[in-house]
Amino acid sequence: MEAKLRQVGNSLGFTLPAAELKAFNARPGDILELEIKRVVCHARADWDSASQWPGADEESVIAEDTAFDRDEWQW
Repeated sequence: MEAKLRQVGNSLGFTLPAAELKAFNARPGDILELEIKRVVCHARADWDSASQWPGADEESVIAEDTAFDRDEWQW
């Protein structure tokens, strides 16, 4: 199971699906013992890496100005 961390005041928290908790017969007020195996990814990590963006290795296509752009469009 994966859970996304969220900011909760000055802390971090996550929500566990009810189905997962029912499988353990958990109820409000119960104490859970959790083990974090690994952090899968950090939000916004490697944004500067082109491999993270589909089509980043392709040449950029910029449309040329048309008569409409020059004469008709109101900027």
